[in-house]
Amino acid sequence: MSTAGLDALATGRRASSPPVIATGRAPRHETDSRLCGESHPFRHRYSANDTETSYGMSQITALAGVALDPDEFAVVAQRLSPIARRAARRLSLRHEVTGALFDEHGRAIVSSDKPNVPAGPIEEPALHRLLRVAIDRSRDMEAWRPDRRAPRWPTGKRYAVALTHDVDDAERPVSYRPAIRYLQSGDVRRAYWEFRSPRRRPASAGWDFDDFCGLEDRFGFRSAWYFSVVPRRDAHPCDVAYDIRRRRYRSLVARLDRDGWEIGLHSSYATREDRPPLRQQVDRLQQQLARRVFGVRHHYLRWNANDPRRSWCAQFDAGLAYDTSVGFLRRPGWRAGIAAPYHLLPGAAPDIVEAPRRELLELPMTLADMHLPTDDDAAAIAIALEHLRRTREIGGLAVLNWHVGHWHGTPAWRRAYEAVCETLAADREAWVALPRTICHWWRVGRWQSRRPSRDDR
Repeated sequence: MSTAGLDALATGRRASSPPVIATGRAPRHETDSRLCGESHPFRHRYSANDTETSYGMSQITALAGVALDPDEFAVVAQRLSPIARRAARRLSLRHEVTGALFDEHGRAIVSSDKPNVPAGPIEEPALHRLLRVAIDRSRDMEAWRPDRRAPRWPTGKRYAVALTHDVDDAERPVSYRPAIRYLQSGDVRRAYWEFRSPRRRPASAGWDFDDFCGLEDRFGFRSAWYFSVVPRRDAHPCDVAYDIRRRRYRSLVARLDRDGWEIGLHSSYATREDRPPLRQQVDRLQQQLARRVFGVRHHYLRWNANDPRRSWCAQFDAGLAYDTSVGFLRRPGWRAGIAAPYHLLPGAAPDIVEAPRRELLELPMTLADMHLPTDDDAAAIAIALEHLRRTREIGGLAVLNWHVGHWHGTPAWRRAYEAVCETLAADREAWVALPRTICHWWRVGRWQSRRPSRDDR
């Protein structure tokens, strides 16, 4: 993409001439510069009086892969207005704000995260059920013919998976207290092995980064790493302990970027109070990386719970292309009711009339290591593989999040991640891609390959 195109994307304006998607293999940095630069070609103006219906309808049609001209869109939106409004309320998380309870971090407590609520089976996301109803009610319209729908994922792929990692506690302090206790009790053998334990090694002797990267590279995968630029000594006690400006981290980030992994932002604990402003954090990371940062995940999944629109608008204003924070705290699943990317801002804020100028995608986090038991390998593996099975069944998107710092200390989480990678490598219908690549596909690629969708859900 040209410099003008990047500047236009950062400010929310279209470039005077859209970039040409070249064929063949482009240099990696050239490809990255246009990953999220274009939206699908069918744009709609949203009436200020009916933004909720238009927003919900646009997400349903995008999920279905249906590109409508303005007249067709108006007819479908009128016919499916109740369905569209339900979709909009779910995607904007309005159902969580009304009468919500909040935890000690100011996060809304949803039913799936409440204590003593039994964990039932993973259910079908709400918007996928609404989509089936929408298709049934619109089959008489030319626009909804199967041969006019864009594929949900690239050819031959039934579902998509993004592998991601939050970098919270990248270094664990070396503690010799257990070994000393064993020595005092006379158990020299156990004291020796406690000294030799990988969990007690200095970070310089062995990072989780190398373990994760080695596993992913063995299967030909790449993942996204979300780093914070705000250490706790400069901000809140819940922020990260490391300082990304240290030489060790500068070298690490440069190596990950050079070898094809994605670097994103892990925003600070107090970002929703603008301490520091999100734009400032993005600028810091981009200066260190010397290239654009596309995505963010909020630390502690802590966005503005009273008005999520403020957090999403701040992300767009900072020049980001996607967020990947919307997920449950304690259970796997689809918090916004959709197993696919969706636009966050169209119709979400009352001052936005021409919504397509505000293009920010949400890639909802669906499974994290914190959702799994820490002491039962078999149960952890079963939960992770069941989530993949269900995502495959509905033709959806799974965004997995494994934190750095638990590779040796929590073997159940490590073995679950190993099982996930082995399963995905053996499944030819799984598309494992970087979040920024999925973002580009959802906005551009699928609309350029107008082939019948395999999945009407």
